[in-house]
Amino acid sequence: MSTRNYKYYRGKGIGKLVMKTVIERLRYLGFKKIYNSAVYKWNIVTQKMHESLGFVVVDETEREYINELNL
Repeated sequence: MSTRNYKYYRGKGIGKLVMKTVIERLRYLGFKKIYNSAVYKWNIVTQKMHESLGFVVVDETEREYINELNL
């Protein structure tokens, strides 16, 4: 797939839908927390998505924010 095709899918909520599905599945399976979900500091869109899903930044490295979510 060329990068030209990726642009078509950006901003359509696909990543958020996938994350919501994974979160629902983990809850169903009895998991209590998602640990160490790392997001690059330059990736503002993904940071906002994590925040909107309830993730909290618990640590950071030089390049990444480390997020957790209580399920």
